[in-house]
Amino acid sequence: MDMTSPKLRQTQDDNVLNAHALRVLLRLCETGAILAVASGMDKAIVLSDIPDGRCAKTAIIDSALAQAFALKSWISCSVKGLNSCYQITNAGRIALHELRALSPQATPDFKRPDQVLARARDLARMRTMTLNRRPSNSVLLL
Repeated sequence: MDMTSPKLRQTQDDNVLNAHALRVLLRLCETGAILAVASGMDKAIVLSDIPDGRCAKTAIIDSALAQAFALKSWISCSVKGLNSCYQITNAGRIALHELRALSPQATPDFKRPDQVLARARDLARMRTMTLNRRPSNSVLLL
């Protein structure tokens, strides 16, 4: 018999859902990404287009979690059938940003494009400063 209170169980379920949502919604934000769910299968996969025209599997989740994402309107069905395809919605993007705000350490490698460019500019400036500080070949006369 499970002695866990319903409120605690719901909190634990939300934590699990949110942890997977961070990972999967981030992948669904990639260009050409879809969540593929096959009827009767336990797992769903995120597929992303890669430059050579093929698809790459970038994430795997339980179908039950994919269903929870759909119930929260984080994803919407773009192709219905035995093999259904889902794409992230604006509500899903908002949820992703809210989840990241609550847990920034969960995806430390995900940065906004302006942060990446600013860091690249800083590194380029540091390299330039280092090159300009090379010792000269002049001889010091006393």
